[in-house]
Amino acid sequence: MTRFVNLDSVQSPATAPESPDFAVENHLSLVLVRPLTPEANAWLDENVANPDTQWFGGALVCEPRYVSDLVAGIEGDGLTVS
Repeated sequence: MTRFVNLDSVQSPATAPESPDFAVENHLSLVLVRPLTPEANAWLDENVANPDTQWFGGALVCEPRYVSDLVAGIEGDGLTVS
């Protein structure tokens, strides 16, 4: 018995959705901005890291009022956020 596959429903690697570079986790009074790729780690090192930077479990700790500016900077440099 021959089975046919509808090739229109198969995603090629070129059209498959990519993983985001950052995950943003809202914990109400604090937001964790978690780098998920080496590019995301490099971006944080270049743009955010200083002696006063707070980290928790590998994620940048951020006050909610700063998140939109941080995400705008990330996306402005071509990285993705989920």
